[in-house]
Amino acid sequence: TDPFGSSHQFSRCQRERGRPSESAVMAVVAGGVDHGACRPELEGVVGLLLDTSSNVGLGHPQALSTGSSCVRAPNRARCGTDEVMVANDREEDATQLGALLRDPATAKALVECIRVTSAQLRGLRQLAEQSVRMGIDYATLGLGWDHPESRVEYRQAEHPSITCSASRARAERSRQALADLVRHIMQGDWSGEQRTGALIADAFAVEISAAPAARSCATAAAALAALEAELLLPLRALNEDRWAGRSMAVTYSGELLPAEQVDECVRQITAATLSGNFSTWRYENPVGARQLEGLTKEQRALWQEAAQTEAEGIVVHEDAQGELGFFWATKIGGPSHGFDFEGQCLLPLLANARHKVIMVSDPAWPHNPAGRAHFRLLWTAEGQRPVLWLETLNADFASKLNPSTWQSLVLRHAVRRAEALGAMLAVDERLEASLLLLGLDERQVRVRSLRLTLRPSNGVVEASDHLSKKHDWLQTEEEETEFLRRTVFEPEKTAGLTVSAPKSVATPCRSAAG
Repeated sequence: TDPFGSSHQFSRCQRERGRPSESAVMAVVAGGVDHGACRPELEGVVGLLLDTSSNVGLGHPQALSTGSSCVRAPNRARCGTDEVMVANDREEDATQLGALLRDPATAKALVECIRVTSAQLRGLRQLAEQSVRMGIDYATLGLGWDHPESRVEYRQAEHPSITCSASRARAERSRQALADLVRHIMQGDWSGEQRTGALIADAFAVEISAAPAARSCATAAAALAALEAELLLPLRALNEDRWAGRSMAVTYSGELLPAEQVDECVRQITAATLSGNFSTWRYENPVGARQLEGLTKEQRALWQEAAQTEAEGIVVHEDAQGELGFFWATKIGGPSHGFDFEGQCLLPLLANARHKVIMVSDPAWPHNPAGRAHFRLLWTAEGQRPVLWLETLNADFASKLNPSTWQSLVLRHAVRRAEALGAMLAVDERLEASLLLLGLDERQVRVRSLRLTLRPSNGVVEASDHLSKKHDWLQTEEEETEFLRRTVFEPEKTAGLTVSAPKSVATPCRSAAG
């Protein structure tokens, strides 16, 4: 019996909702779709690029819903006799690019250029928007409290971090470099779009100050996907901290962290993103795999999927395929743990297989997900049983929305995930009544004290005000938490579950290129 009623839909990514695979998204973003063949597996990708005015990006599941049934060309989708644009209109992209580069004539000529696909033209526009209009010079300013708190503030491009002289000088250098790139494309003697894509990928890697080893991993499809997800500033902030005082090599309480390991972790995250396998790397690197040891193959697959639930017009989701929305997740509800303040605290989310976020997309705030809560898969110290650890639900400050209105929907999502995985669910002690209001058996919900095992972090540190009083701390060795009092839901499926013990110890932040 479903205690949530028939109006509640729980979907497993790609199956019940037919959501596109990561490779399918990349194919459309890169423009690499068979012009003549119908591609049912790309259903849902069309909406990803349809509405550019909302800037929802790859991480927003509402952009993944469309009625189209096939894609016939890189820039068009056909549903019956109706034809709609997949990528934003070439003319509009060229107009906006020309305005940003202050060279409308050259940009206009790109519309007819056979060496530039619609997706690549859109990527050039996004590269200009993110490096020129929104650009912040983190190498000069460093990371800290003085940067925007919400995603819309970056898009508005009116914050002092963006308008200051150092950032405007950096943006001018970016404008000149991008203008030179556009002229080079127009004057090029190559016939296909592959060379154009490689040039855009390299320009993006340069703009984010990627280390040479990470830069060498860049692919056109991955760069365009990262631009679609607005990752230029997050990746630039993480990479340029090594030139701006290394704030990420110090915990919030002032304890020094191994700077070389922090740098290597950032390099691996960047390389995984530039190569297009960020999500895969999170789960398959040796340290991440160790964090999930004890799960069956089916349980690992369930944990990795970008599950979502929908009810009352609200979408509760673990980001989307590719998980690129994780870079912006901690800007929902404040700057702490954001990519340009306490950036070391974001590393565990980006690098750990055990760590995800539950996001909330609300039509009342269409610009980006309005809510988020950290969501981890951990293990009990006694018996090594899997526990889904749900932390506080926060709302985007700019949205002015009250996160308590989504609490029951997020709890429903988490309960269903626990049932599917056969894992306990641990939430704030004060949410016992809220769980019972979902119609759960009261024998399965009780307040208890848990002691958890924290296997080594692939992000050098762990960061949580709920797992420890330390806020953030070096966590490269296995450790146990203190006893933590939580409300625990235990599905019937966990009864008698046998979990194998972990077998090996691995060094954090292993290669993203493997």
